[in-house]
Amino acid sequence: MFRPTARVGTVVVASRRRLSSSYSPKVRAYPFELSPSEALATCTAVLLGGERFKGLSRLLATLSEPIIQPESIVPVYWPSWLVDTEVEFNATIRSADGTVDQGPITVCAVNSYLPGHTMHKLSSISLLSPDLASHHPVPFSDALETQYDQKIICLPFMTTPLSILKVAKSLEPSQLIFSEGLCIDLSSIKTNLLSAYPVLIPLYLAKYAVNSGEDTDSVNQTVLIEAHSKMGEGRIIVENVSGFPSLLKGVPDRDRERVMTWQKRLATWKNALDAELKAQNPQERTDQPFLYYNAGSTSFQNIAAITMPPTWAGDIVDGFGDWLDHFLTAEALQKLTTRGGMDDLRIRPWTMEEVNIARRFMSIGIERSRAYQLIEAKSKENPTENVLQAAKKYATSLDAQREEATPSWWNEWKNSSKKKH
Repeated sequence: MFRPTARVGTVVVASRRRLSSSYSPKVRAYPFELSPSEALATCTAVLLGGERFKGLSRLLATLSEPIIQPESIVPVYWPSWLVDTEVEFNATIRSADGTVDQGPITVCAVNSYLPGHTMHKLSSISLLSPDLASHHPVPFSDALETQYDQKIICLPFMTTPLSILKVAKSLEPSQLIFSEGLCIDLSSIKTNLLSAYPVLIPLYLAKYAVNSGEDTDSVNQTVLIEAHSKMGEGRIIVENVSGFPSLLKGVPDRDRERVMTWQKRLATWKNALDAELKAQNPQERTDQPFLYYNAGSTSFQNIAAITMPPTWAGDIVDGFGDWLDHFLTAEALQKLTTRGGMDDLRIRPWTMEEVNIARRFMSIGIERSRAYQLIEAKSKENPTENVLQAAKKYATSLDAQREEATPSWWNEWKNSSKKKH
């Protein structure tokens, strides 16, 4: 399953102790597909050439020593949650002319992402990589603790998605407006399904000393390399720090002046490349905390469908997605911390069987919601009795299909919750 060791040169690797307690049998992990030397070459190429790194990375991977030495580079298993959920609630919308309308909204989100740890910086990034869905995680085992002859730092799960609704219900009314003129009724929120899959995402975390302009001044820069894909396929996420990585690490005093000259030349070259790219993409933001290479940033949420009254504007969908991303702040994440186990029935192992069961239920639910909204819309049009009866018959058939498709564990969880209350 795993590839042979690749040389990492003189890279400093941080503590190799395993930080997690034993993981639950429900936890799945994506194996490392990227070797340490490939990760280091990718880092070096990005820091040297930015968007032009693809042509450099494979060449740099053949070198015995990296051109730019990181302070450290470590392989990490980053705890994460992939979430499938269906939520419904009532909402009020106020149009420009002051007219107020109320109606139900059903939201289905599949393969959404929640950080499983509260570590600064990393927890602010969505690691829902565009190609993650094409990879299948495997049950975590002791064999995964060492890959490419490197001990993996295994971080513990510190958050849970099970408390998201409680956090949402603590929001102020002003925080519940997710599209112009549209507001959620908190008291009406109902979860029809919540399936949370704990997974471990493989990363390399590198720290570089960046020269900020003065020869003696430097700041730390974090570089994150997604390692679930082969070289050139995963994203490289670079902390947006002004400056150029120092080339002076480990350089003898007699060579420092010569190396500094090369550093300035490389910095000038990279600045020229960045300026050229900026001219080609004038709309690209430069004030974001992280820069993404090989693919762009991704949302935390992945909304599959929203059903709502047909007369409401379609841009509500985008507004709701943006609202969810802004809702997941560092403060909100702290409210989701937990020291409990994973015995809750809503926490499921990521397997194709589990995922298919949950998504079939939600697929029928989407069609069911649309059917009932069609009935409501048709009722206002004075349709013939045959048309209305046919629509009602179809909706009723979907009720039966949905009941049959309900996961047994969800019914068991609902029954146990009723007993507790």
